[in-house]
Amino acid sequence: MVKSCRTHWLFFLAAAIRQLGDNRIISAFSLKVGGLRVDKASLRTKDPASAYSFVLSSAMDLMGNDNYYSRVNFLATQVWPSARVAASQIEKHAPMINAQSFCELGCGPGLPSITAAKIGINYVWATDIDEFALSLARAAAEEQGLVVKTRTVDLLSATNLPDCDLYVLSDVFESAAVARGAARICEELLRKEKAVWVFAQSDRVQREVFLRDMKQRLGEDAMEWSPVEIGPVAAAKSLPNFWLADINETEVNYE
Repeated sequence: MVKSCRTHWLFFLAAAIRQLGDNRIISAFSLKVGGLRVDKASLRTKDPASAYSFVLSSAMDLMGNDNYYSRVNFLATQVWPSARVAASQIEKHAPMINAQSFCELGCGPGLPSITAAKIGINYVWATDIDEFALSLARAAAEEQGLVVKTRTVDLLSATNLPDCDLYVLSDVFESAAVARGAARICEELLRKEKAVWVFAQSDRVQREVFLRDMKQRLGEDAMEWSPVEIGPVAAAKSLPNFWLADINETEVNYE
Protein backbone atom coordinates (compact mmCIF):
# COMPACT_ATOMS: atom_id res chain seq x y z
CA MET A 1 0.00 0.00 0.00
CA VAL A 2 2.81 2.43 0.90
CA LYS A 3 4.60 1.66 -2.36
CA SER A 4 1.38 2.20 -4.32
CA CYS A 5 0.77 5.61 -2.70
CA ARG A 6 4.34 6.70 -3.33
CA THR A 7 4.10 5.60 -6.97
CA HIS A 8 0.87 7.57 -7.36
CA TRP A 9 2.56 10.67 -5.85
CA LEU A 10 5.51 10.35 -8.23
CA PHE A 11 3.21 10.13 -11.25
CA PHE A 12 1.29 13.19 -10.02
CA LEU A 13 4.46 15.22 -9.62
CA ALA A 14 5.77 14.14 -12.99
CA ALA A 15 2.54 15.27 -14.65
CA ALA A 16 2.61 18.58 -12.80
CA ILE A 17 6.21 19.25 -13.78
CA ARG A 18 5.42 18.46 -17.42
CA GLN A 19 2.53 20.91 -17.28
CA LEU A 20 4.81 23.57 -15.80
CA GLY A 21 7.24 22.96 -18.67
CA ASP A 22 8.85 26.04 -20.11
CA ASN A 23 6.96 28.28 -17.69
CA ARG A 24 9.58 27.50 -15.06
CA ILE A 25 12.22 29.92 -16.32
CA ILE A 26 15.12 30.14 -13.88
CA SER A 27 18.57 31.65 -13.81
CA ALA A 28 21.84 29.84 -13.17
CA PHE A 29 21.66 30.25 -9.43
CA SER A 30 21.18 27.95 -6.48
CA LEU A 31 21.12 28.12 -2.69
CA LYS A 32 19.11 26.59 0.13
CA VAL A 33 16.06 27.83 2.01
CA GLY A 34 15.06 25.82 5.05
CA GLY A 35 17.49 23.13 3.97
CA LEU A 36 15.99 22.66 0.50
CA ARG A 37 17.59 23.67 -2.77
CA VAL A 38 16.00 26.63 -4.53
CA ASP A 39 16.52 28.54 -7.76
CA LYS A 40 15.91 32.16 -8.71
CA ALA A 41 12.90 32.92 -10.94
CA SER A 42 13.09 36.46 -12.34
CA LEU A 43 10.13 38.46 -13.57
CA ARG A 44 12.07 39.17 -16.76
CA THR A 45 14.87 36.80 -17.62
CA LYS A 46 16.82 39.39 -19.59
CA ASP A 47 16.52 42.13 -16.99
CA PRO A 48 18.81 41.51 -13.99
CA ALA A 49 17.20 44.42 -12.15
CA SER A 50 13.69 42.97 -12.24
CA ALA A 51 12.09 41.42 -9.17
CA TYR A 52 12.64 37.74 -8.54
CA SER A 53 11.41 34.99 -6.26
CA PHE A 54 12.86 31.67 -5.16
CA VAL A 55 11.40 28.40 -6.42
CA LEU A 56 12.04 24.89 -5.18
CA SER A 57 14.65 23.26 -7.41
CA SER A 58 13.29 19.72 -7.43
CA ALA A 59 10.14 17.95 -6.32
CA MET A 60 12.33 14.98 -5.45
CA ASP A 61 13.70 16.93 -2.47
CA LEU A 62 10.29 16.46 -0.83
CA MET A 63 10.41 12.68 -1.03
CA GLY A 64 12.40 12.08 2.14
CA ASN A 65 11.06 11.03 5.52
CA ASP A 66 11.03 14.50 7.07
CA ASN A 67 7.51 15.17 8.33
CA TYR A 68 7.74 18.93 7.72
CA TYR A 69 8.73 18.64 4.08
CA SER A 70 6.14 15.95 3.46
CA ARG A 71 3.53 18.68 3.97
CA VAL A 72 5.05 21.05 1.41
CA ASN A 73 3.01 21.41 -1.77
CA PHE A 74 5.49 21.47 -4.66
CA LEU A 75 3.01 23.32 -6.87
CA ALA A 76 2.91 26.12 -4.28
CA THR A 77 6.67 26.58 -4.59
CA GLN A 78 6.68 27.49 -8.30
CA VAL A 79 6.00 30.69 -10.27
CA TRP A 80 3.11 30.02 -12.64
CA PRO A 81 2.18 32.10 -15.72
CA SER A 82 -0.66 33.98 -13.99
CA ALA A 83 1.63 35.03 -11.13
CA ARG A 84 4.21 36.31 -13.60
CA VAL A 85 1.53 38.29 -15.45
CA ALA A 86 0.12 39.58 -12.17
CA ALA A 87 3.57 40.82 -11.16
CA SER A 88 4.05 42.65 -14.45
CA GLN A 89 0.60 44.25 -14.20
CA ILE A 90 1.26 45.33 -10.61
CA GLU A 91 4.49 46.93 -11.78
CA LYS A 92 2.63 48.74 -14.55
CA HIS A 93 -0.71 49.69 -13.04
CA ALA A 94 -0.53 49.71 -9.21
CA PRO A 95 1.17 53.14 -9.10
CA MET A 96 -1.77 54.55 -11.07
CA ILE A 97 -4.24 53.70 -8.30
CA ASN A 98 -1.88 55.00 -5.59
CA ALA A 99 -2.04 51.84 -3.51
CA GLN A 100 -0.16 52.29 -0.24
CA SER A 101 -0.71 48.76 1.02
CA PHE A 102 -0.91 45.42 -0.77
CA CYS A 103 -1.93 41.86 0.04
CA GLU A 104 -1.45 38.76 -2.11
CA LEU A 105 -3.76 35.84 -1.37
CA GLY A 106 -2.40 32.38 -2.14
CA CYS A 107 1.02 33.85 -2.88
CA GLY A 108 3.15 30.72 -3.38
CA PRO A 109 6.74 32.00 -3.67
CA GLY A 110 5.37 35.54 -3.86
CA LEU A 111 6.60 37.11 -7.09
CA PRO A 112 3.65 39.59 -7.23
CA SER A 113 4.24 40.56 -3.58
CA ILE A 114 7.97 41.04 -4.11
CA THR A 115 7.23 43.14 -7.19
CA ALA A 116 4.79 45.28 -5.19
CA ALA A 117 7.50 45.94 -2.61
CA LYS A 118 10.06 46.67 -5.31
CA ILE A 119 7.93 49.40 -6.93
CA GLY A 120 7.63 51.13 -3.57
CA ILE A 121 4.30 50.09 -2.06
CA ASN A 122 4.81 50.82 1.62
CA TYR A 123 3.13 47.82 3.25
CA VAL A 124 3.17 44.45 1.52
CA TRP A 125 1.69 41.21 2.81
CA ALA A 126 2.15 37.78 1.22
CA THR A 127 -0.30 35.12 2.46
CA ASP A 128 -0.57 31.41 1.84
CA ILE A 129 -1.48 28.19 3.62
CA ASP A 130 1.91 26.64 2.74
CA GLU A 131 4.54 27.63 5.31
CA PHE A 132 7.48 26.72 3.08
CA ALA A 133 6.12 28.90 0.26
CA LEU A 134 6.01 31.79 2.73
CA SER A 135 9.62 31.11 3.71
CA LEU A 136 10.57 31.35 0.02
CA ALA A 137 8.86 34.74 -0.25
CA ARG A 138 10.58 36.06 2.88
CA ALA A 139 14.01 34.84 1.80
CA ALA A 140 13.78 36.33 -1.70
CA ALA A 141 12.48 39.66 -0.40
CA GLU A 142 15.23 39.88 2.20
CA GLU A 143 17.94 39.17 -0.36
CA GLN A 144 16.62 42.05 -2.49
CA GLY A 145 16.53 44.41 0.48
CA LEU A 146 12.74 44.52 0.48
CA VAL A 147 10.19 44.22 3.26
CA VAL A 148 7.45 41.67 2.66
CA LYS A 149 5.47 40.52 5.67
CA THR A 150 3.92 37.07 5.59
CA ARG A 151 0.87 35.50 7.21
CA THR A 152 -0.59 32.00 7.10
CA VAL A 153 -4.02 32.25 5.48
CA ASP A 154 -6.36 29.46 4.36
CA LEU A 155 -8.64 30.61 1.54
CA LEU A 156 -11.26 28.13 2.73
CA SER A 157 -11.74 29.85 6.06
CA ALA A 158 -9.74 33.10 6.10
CA THR A 159 -10.82 35.63 8.70
CA ASN A 160 -7.46 37.20 9.54
CA LEU A 161 -6.60 39.17 6.42
CA PRO A 162 -4.38 42.25 6.69
CA ASP A 163 -6.20 45.53 6.02
CA CYS A 164 -4.86 46.78 2.66
CA ASP A 165 -5.79 48.95 -0.31
CA LEU A 166 -5.13 46.38 -3.04
CA TYR A 167 -5.63 42.60 -2.96
CA VAL A 168 -4.33 40.28 -5.68
CA LEU A 169 -5.03 36.60 -6.40
CA SER A 170 -3.29 34.70 -9.20
CA ASP A 171 -4.12 31.16 -10.29
CA VAL A 172 -5.44 30.03 -6.90
CA PHE A 173 -8.44 28.05 -8.17
CA GLU A 174 -7.06 24.56 -7.61
CA SER A 175 -10.42 23.17 -6.47
CA ALA A 176 -14.08 24.15 -6.38
CA ALA A 177 -13.88 24.57 -2.62
CA VAL A 178 -10.96 27.00 -2.88
CA ALA A 179 -12.75 28.88 -5.68
CA ARG A 180 -15.82 29.34 -3.48
CA GLY A 181 -13.65 30.34 -0.53
CA ALA A 182 -11.93 32.95 -2.68
CA ALA A 183 -15.33 34.24 -3.80
CA ARG A 184 -16.43 34.70 -0.18
CA ILE A 185 -13.26 36.65 0.59
CA CYS A 186 -13.54 38.79 -2.54
CA GLU A 187 -17.16 39.64 -1.76
CA GLU A 188 -16.19 40.85 1.71
CA LEU A 189 -13.32 42.93 0.35
CA LEU A 190 -15.41 44.52 -2.39
CA ARG A 191 -18.15 45.43 0.08
CA LYS A 192 -15.41 47.27 2.00
CA GLU A 193 -14.59 49.11 -1.26
CA LYS A 194 -11.16 47.52 -1.58
CA ALA A 195 -9.47 47.04 -4.95
CA VAL A 196 -9.36 43.35 -5.93
CA TRP A 197 -7.45 42.03 -8.95
CA VAL A 198 -7.83 38.37 -9.92
CA PHE A 199 -5.61 36.70 -12.53
CA ALA A 200 -6.43 33.27 -13.97
CA GLN A 201 -5.70 31.29 -17.09
CA SER A 202 -8.53 30.60 -19.51
CA ASP A 203 -8.13 26.84 -19.12
CA ARG A 204 -8.60 26.84 -15.34
CA VAL A 205 -12.00 25.15 -15.00
CA GLN A 206 -12.55 26.14 -11.38
CA ARG A 207 -12.34 29.84 -12.16
CA GLU A 208 -15.87 29.55 -13.56
CA VAL A 209 -17.01 28.20 -10.20
CA PHE A 210 -15.52 31.36 -8.70
CA LEU A 211 -17.27 33.56 -11.27
CA ARG A 212 -20.68 31.92 -10.76
CA ASP A 213 -20.35 32.28 -7.00
CA MET A 214 -19.36 35.95 -7.30
CA LYS A 215 -22.37 36.66 -9.52
CA GLN A 216 -24.70 35.07 -6.98
CA ARG A 217 -23.10 36.82 -4.02
CA LEU A 218 -23.12 40.28 -5.56
CA GLY A 219 -26.26 39.93 -7.72
CA GLU A 220 -24.36 40.94 -10.85
CA ASP A 221 -25.07 38.73 -13.87
CA ALA A 222 -22.97 40.82 -16.29
CA MET A 223 -19.69 40.15 -14.51
CA GLU A 224 -16.97 38.81 -16.83
CA TRP A 225 -13.26 38.20 -17.43
CA SER A 226 -11.39 40.66 -19.64
CA PRO A 227 -8.15 40.35 -21.64
CA VAL A 228 -5.22 41.29 -19.44
CA GLU A 229 -3.69 43.29 -22.30
CA ILE A 230 -6.22 46.11 -21.93
CA GLY A 231 -5.31 46.69 -18.29
CA PRO A 232 -7.55 47.12 -15.24
CA VAL A 233 -11.16 46.99 -16.38
CA ALA A 234 -14.16 46.84 -14.07
CA ALA A 235 -15.59 43.31 -14.04
CA ALA A 236 -19.03 44.95 -13.98
CA LYS A 237 -20.34 48.52 -14.01
CA SER A 238 -21.26 48.26 -10.36
CA LEU A 239 -17.79 47.00 -9.40
CA PRO A 240 -15.20 49.60 -10.46
CA ASN A 241 -12.49 48.15 -8.18
CA PHE A 242 -12.85 44.55 -9.34
CA TRP A 243 -10.61 43.33 -12.19
CA LEU A 244 -10.94 39.81 -13.56
CA ALA A 245 -7.88 39.37 -15.79
CA ASP A 246 -7.99 36.60 -18.37
CA ILE A 247 -4.55 35.03 -19.02
CA ASN A 248 -3.56 33.25 -22.23
CA GLU A 249 -0.63 31.07 -21.18
CA THR A 250 0.80 30.93 -24.70
CA GLU A 251 1.18 34.72 -24.84
CA VAL A 252 3.02 35.27 -21.56
CA ASN A 253 6.27 37.21 -22.07
CA TYR A 254 9.19 35.88 -20.01
CA GLU A 255 11.87 38.22 -21.34
